[in-house]
Amino acid sequence: MVKREFAVILQPSRENFIATMTPEEEEAVEGHFAHFEKEHQEGRLKFAGRCEDGFLGLAVFAARDRSEVDEIMRRDPVVRGNVMYCLVREWRTALAPKGW
Repeated sequence: MVKREFAVILQPSRENFIATMTPEEEEAVEGHFAHFEKEHQEGRLKFAGRCEDGFLGLAVFAARDRSEVDEIMRRDPVVRGNVMYCLVREWRTALAPKGW
């Protein structure tokens, strides 16, 4: 099966999110990180990171189709809890380290 790539952009629900997280939001972010770690270990998540100021996060997944990525993101605690907004788009890596 040929896998395609999908970019996921996550944006916090408000400005200055990092400095103003509630305990419930912190818990959702911790769950989000654990969720992404699992997806990475299972080979679906190629990379993920965020802007230092928390403005947005970016992840790239390898999946058979968009519905697979949509389902992964529906299970993400920050999306389920409306802590972050999620945008999924098909992606094509142009330059990457060897073996990427």
